Amino acid sequence: MSFSETSTNARLDDNGVLYAECQNDEGEVNTSTLNLNDYIGVINGEFTFAKGGYVSYTAGRVVEGSILKADVTDENTGAASSQELDLDLCVANIDGVLQFENP
Repeated sequence: MSFSETSTNARLDDNGVLYAECQNDEGEVNTSTLNLNDYIGVINGEFTFAKGGYVSYTAGRVVEGSILKADVTDENTGAASSQELDLDLCVANIDGVLQFENP
């Protein structure tokens, strides 16, 4: 199940770690974390699931709802542009624990 349906207060730290309050199967809520930098990367100035390390090429990272927003720098040209990625495509809440699921 997509994380935004059963999680609240999603936020990022400076290292690209996603934090959220996640409901488990019993309805209890606990804080869970997932290091998105291990799974999301940047190729040609756009978010990708092909490699990790997105933090090195982004600034102004925020999560609004299920959307990761950031200014992304193209690693080849140095040009920056605003990019968005719907984390519901790749992050799930599995019994109160955030997990990456390759889309």
